[in-house]
Amino acid sequence: MPWGNRRGVAVSLLARAAAALVAVLAAAMAAAVDQRGGAVGRFEGAAGPSEPAATAFRVHVEGVVVEPEVRALPAAIGPSAATAVAGASDGDGASPVTFTDALASGGLGPVMVVIPAGSFRMGCLNDDGGCYLDEFPVHTVNVPRFALSMYEVTFEQWDACVDAGGCSYRAHDRGWGRGDRPVIRLNLAHTQSYVSWLSEQTGEDYRLPSESEWEYAARAGTETQYDWGSRIGVNRANCTECGSEWDHSRTAPVGSFAKNPWGLFDMHGNVFEWTADCDNLSYAGAPSDGSAWTTGHCTMRVLRGGAWDSHPDFLRARYRASADVSLTTDVIGLRVARAVDFVPSSGSPDLEVRAPAVTDASPGPGGAFTLSATVRNAGAGTSASTTLRYYRSADATVATGDTAVGTDAVAALAPGATSAESVELMAPTEVGTYHYGACVDSVADESDATDNCSVSVQVDVGLSSDATLSALALTWDESGTETDITLDPPFDTATTAYTASVASGVDRITIKETKGDAGATVVYLDGTDVELTDADANAAGFQVGLAVGANTIKAKVAASDGETTGTYTVVVTRAAGDTTAPTVTGATVDGMTLVITFDEDLAAAANLANGAFVVKKVPSGSSEETVALSGSPSISGAAVTLTLAAAVVSTDAVTVSYTPPTSGTAN
Repeated sequence: MPWGNRRGVAVSLLARAAAALVAVLAAAMAAAVDQRGGAVGRFEGAAGPSEPAATAFRVHVEGVVVEPEVRALPAAIGPSAATAVAGASDGDGASPVTFTDALASGGLGPVMVVIPAGSFRMGCLNDDGGCYLDEFPVHTVNVPRFALSMYEVTFEQWDACVDAGGCSYRAHDRGWGRGDRPVIRLNLAHTQSYVSWLSEQTGEDYRLPSESEWEYAARAGTETQYDWGSRIGVNRANCTECGSEWDHSRTAPVGSFAKNPWGLFDMHGNVFEWTADCDNLSYAGAPSDGSAWTTGHCTMRVLRGGAWDSHPDFLRARYRASADVSLTTDVIGLRVARAVDFVPSSGSPDLEVRAPAVTDASPGPGGAFTLSATVRNAGAGTSASTTLRYYRSADATVATGDTAVGTDAVAALAPGATSAESVELMAPTEVGTYHYGACVDSVADESDATDNCSVSVQVDVGLSSDATLSALALTWDESGTETDITLDPPFDTATTAYTASVASGVDRITIKETKGDAGATVVYLDGTDVELTDADANAAGFQVGLAVGANTIKAKVAASDGETTGTYTVVVTRAAGDTTAPTVTGATVDGMTLVITFDEDLAAAANLANGAFVVKKVPSGSSEETVALSGSPSISGAAVTLTLAAAVVSTDAVTVSYTPPTSGTAN
């Protein structure tokens, strides 16, 4: 497995042992050369401070080569050579300015710390513990303002990238836990996939920090070995001799130790961090503007910071390691950077609108889509509540004079805070290219109101080829209540054939559809492709009358492009009515009440008029006479009750005749 051969990340205990042996040899040589005592690893030679003396060691341990461990005295040492820079608080003593970028897929990116512009001396600034030759020449670097993630990227953040499809590699956690532990076992390509995903999600240019940016941020205005001084101390970091509970065993959750003066955590120890710089054996020819050094041994990249299994020497701010770009190991992670195009002003808010996005960039005429944007307070003071206004523009520049399409209320925002907003919109009905964005109303004391509008996002409204339905439902009116009719199979956009069954009493149904594209049209046809007429144009949905038996109904969808069509077919079977007449099983008469019973229940809605029944009686010893009916006949189950106008007696012979009606419900 490849590794940084002169100052790289060790990939075996043997290699680490070799590095330790070098330190022992260095200490012995230091004792021989410098009889005044002092720190282990100090070297001074006859060349004097203007020409640093150096000693290289090559050590072989069971086939593992560690080369060259070079230690030398820097050309100039002392606080007088330091260059003063403003702190991350922008020099006013306030807390570091932080912010987070909203992700288009939801949630927030890493917490970022604004690192102020400034200059610093890079390399070995003192001889405390010895210097390596690749830490020379000491040189001044002018670093523009940028932002660096407050913490090393965690497993939680990495897994979010994997889950969203931005990263394809599921990093292993060695059983130490995921969540807020730094992600490990990432090679350079893995880190690039993560920063590319962040850039795509936020609209910002995320990247790995350059080596000089990293050292500048790690020093945080200091010139000591560590940001807290020149000794590793106890429980200030995670390494082999740092005095923490995680020493030489595993990673620590990020943020487990005190932050540095600029608000950054774990710049020393826990995991080595990839930088964007190619490997070079010295600083001769290194950039002085804070940019990455992209020439040299570019199959190797510089690592910084040291790790949980590193000797404290490897945690020093100036220490340079390197690794092959393909290396994955338990001691390497990453931290991300990006440019910042705002200058926080003391005490003043500064609102800006970021990351406009739409859910459908190519809707059909009148199609629905969601426009979203994020309001961020890039200033140093809390902003008052305000309003975000959405606009449609004829060009790529969004301004308050464009066509307003919606608003959202934005709550007060603390410095660095964000508010994700969105609005549901309908595309114009005319085909064409449109631009959408948002502007936030300025607030009191805002330091810069010129950046309150977002960039635009393009929406191309075109004639769609979508000839699908996204929903289809059948109902019938049951005594004024809309009752669902079950489709078999249940509706799915991709399924075009269905069946349904209704009772014999259902002679009309209602069809309601939802088109996949709002610009499409739907017509209904029968089984012979003859267009059906809406049986009740005033009612919601399309009304279709049903005959007894199978009724084929086709919903033909025509896409807005005028060419593409799709057809959904439903065969609705209406049950046949009862065609067998009920049989009389008996009759009783009691005074003025005549009850006729049948062998089955009768329809309660039967059309029973008095004229349908004729009742006659033959009194004993008399001739036949007709008995008039009083009121209307009534049905209860299998019985019909008739009320007679005159009572009959037991000696009367009674006959009843029935003439079925010619309209309405026949019985």
